[in-house]
Amino acid sequence: MPRQLKTENESRSGLILLALGFLLFVIYGSLVPLDFRPIPLAQAVQQFRTIPFLDLGIGSRADWVANILLFIPLGFLWLGVVWPKQQGFIRLLVAAMVLAASLLLSIGIEFTQLYFPPRTVSQNDILAEFLGALIGLFLWWRYGGDLTHWLKAALITRGKSHVAVKLLWLYLAGLFLYSVLPLDLTISPVEIYHKWRSGKVNLIPFGFFIADPIQLIYDLV
Repeated sequence: MPRQLKTENESRSGLILLALGFLLFVIYGSLVPLDFRPIPLAQAVQQFRTIPFLDLGIGSRADWVANILLFIPLGFLWLGVVWPKQQGFIRLLVAAMVLAASLLLSIGIEFTQLYFPPRTVSQNDILAEFLGALIGLFLWWRYGGDLTHWLKAALITRGKSHVAVKLLWLYLAGLFLYSVLPLDLTISPVEIYHKWRSGKVNLIPFGFFIADPIQLIYDLV
């Protein structure tokens, strides 16, 4: 097998595995702490029909932004998996299908959360996840081709280790951005003190309580 074709197959296989892994990560992260409480299906459907559109406070806005960020890689990766070589209408149709699938996934997750209290179910979450998927689709449409070419070239000329280092730096940048959003800057020493007293400020890395190994992996990722 020619090296270029082998590299193309490796990059596509890696993209599929990454997309599947992130899909499982999104589903798991949306259902923790996995405290299943059975309720009749008819009752769940009735509750879901009346889920509210919440007036978000500062803390809730952070969760709302987190839902957007959560679905950006999902839309980005899955559009990359099914991205057709044909241009024009076919690509638009495929993108619309991925967006519809992302919306159905979001609705399915929110409905399933009714069985996993104390998860909050709201229209806000569905909107945020839809917007995140839409942003992810746009990013792949605009930069996916360039990223694919860069990965193939890097794999051929510099090897997998170089690509892994670059991806780790990208992950670090994304983690930092996620940690500071939604950029509600606190400059009041009194407010910082109260946050510290209430246990919201942790100066020791990984100095939090570990409920179980799966939760630890989720928090680290």
